[in-house]
Amino acid sequence: MQGSAWHARFDVTHNAYDLREAVRAIEQALATGSGPATDRLRLRWLANLAQAYRDLHDRAAGEVHHGRVAALAEQWRSGQPGEPAERIYAGFALGSLTHAMGDHDIAIELLDAAVALLPTTTPRANGWYDNEPRLRNHFGLTEEAVAAHLTGSDPRGAVEIAEAGRGVLLSSALDTRSDLTDLAAAQPGLARAFDRSRRQFDAVGAASRPGTWAGHQRLLEQIRTTAGFERFLQPPRFTDLRSSVPAGAAVLVNSGKHRSDAIIITGDAEPIVVALPGLRNDGILFWVASLLGVVSDPPSLASTLRQRRVLSDLLAWLWTTTAERVFDALGPPGPEAHRVWWVPTGLLGLFPWHAAGLPGQPGSLDLAVSSYAPTLRVLAHAHSRPVASTRRQLTVALEHTPGLPRLPGTAAEAAHLHASRPGPHMLVDSAATVAAVRAALPATTWAHFACRAVSDFNAPTGGAIHLEDGVITVTDISRLRLQSAELAYLSACSTADRGLGANESINLASAFHLAGFRHVIATLWPLYDTIAAGAARTFYQHLPDGTTADDAALALHRVIRKLRAEHPNRPDLWTGLMHSGP
Repeated sequence: MQGSAWHARFDVTHNAYDLREAVRAIEQALATGSGPATDRLRLRWLANLAQAYRDLHDRAAGEVHHGRVAALAEQWRSGQPGEPAERIYAGFALGSLTHAMGDHDIAIELLDAAVALLPTTTPRANGWYDNEPRLRNHFGLTEEAVAAHLTGSDPRGAVEIAEAGRGVLLSSALDTRSDLTDLAAAQPGLARAFDRSRRQFDAVGAASRPGTWAGHQRLLEQIRTTAGFERFLQPPRFTDLRSSVPAGAAVLVNSGKHRSDAIIITGDAEPIVVALPGLRNDGILFWVASLLGVVSDPPSLASTLRQRRVLSDLLAWLWTTTAERVFDALGPPGPEAHRVWWVPTGLLGLFPWHAAGLPGQPGSLDLAVSSYAPTLRVLAHAHSRPVASTRRQLTVALEHTPGLPRLPGTAAEAAHLHASRPGPHMLVDSAATVAAVRAALPATTWAHFACRAVSDFNAPTGGAIHLEDGVITVTDISRLRLQSAELAYLSACSTADRGLGANESINLASAFHLAGFRHVIATLWPLYDTIAAGAARTFYQHLPDGTTADDAALALHRVIRKLRAEHPNRPDLWTGLMHSGP
């Protein structure tokens, strides 16, 4: 298309003439009469024109008229035919443009509507592996929607839209399990109709047909007018989300194109918005690249020194831009440290917020016992699950993994745990087969894995635990339905690595949560074998004897502080451990 060519030329030349020609060409295309050949392209043209207008607005705000942009928004609302992904792309572009132009109500409407469409891009038949990249195509949408709500002085709406746009696959699994089960029990006819409609909607290309889209929407509206199902497959309201936060505070950290903020959510108050002017996108991208560079380096003296320096500087940056302001807003802790759940959006989910601080000065580790939550719904789900009434321990340890370097510390790690908690399921080396672990997990309430694991920044669903004769993947674990599962300790490499699609939080840790474990201990990046073994031993020593693990976050907090006290200048040894759960 001529307009796209002019816009691409502008990206190289930065010549305003090229940009105005791009606008002229796209406007001319949109003015073309309706017909099969043009209707299917209109959403794409809307998105392209919004992006061209945005560039023009950034150069000369007066050249883009609010009335013209409002007319484009009305075209988007009218339901132009096209795949859901194209509707999202156009809504995102128009919402970002109206946000930049100060039309906050329109921006919120468009961005919220685009976020609401995200689940429609992820057919259930595809599975996580195929669906996660589809969501990554809309990276930045949720963050921009959160920022628009905050610009419009609507922190409650910001929390709700963050919940709707993050962890789409995780939350869909939780919501579908509960909502469809309830619908089938109360309205079996509607449940069958919804199942048929969803399968039809998921068919390749079906979503772009107006009749399929409209029919699916009408059925959803019918279900939502049924008593008790008003919120069917929709994210909870702020009041429900607030009540799901255990004693303490959830801290949502967000960075959009125009502003960055933290939102502090407690169970009994309105959200507190903390402006973060120093948290800028260029800084985020720099530190993401720096972090990924050092944690993926092959082990060597040079890489260790580089990792130590980068992590120390990163922790200082996290503190000065964000964490210090958050703790100032929370106020001084009482006799006990604050209890905090970090809920970062986008690429911010790659950072170790629990360890933010300047060298030798009080930081996050001194002020709070920290945990992480993929979403508030996942946190509420873990908090509401029944606690274990008995402790049935599964210990899996591989010192010798076929084809991989030896892990000498795992044998001692497993032996120490087994000595303190003897049980029938201790699977070591050749006994730790895929079949044996699969057979043992359903009866397990406490699980400890001391072995190799793999993660993939570009495809988080490729994460897996290495066993004697194969792997157990993120998808395998997420499909389990475990009753009274309490604690999974993943003493393996990068089990909490979120990857570049960080909003989805798909990794081994979240998979164990979805399987039923209330608490998960995991690692953000590889740890030294001896450090990992010592940390596990100290963790269990700090955890009270019993069937539940509700002190897991505090126990890990003490482990990390002990490691920091022993190695104050080696953040690479103590920043990688993290807890998720209530």
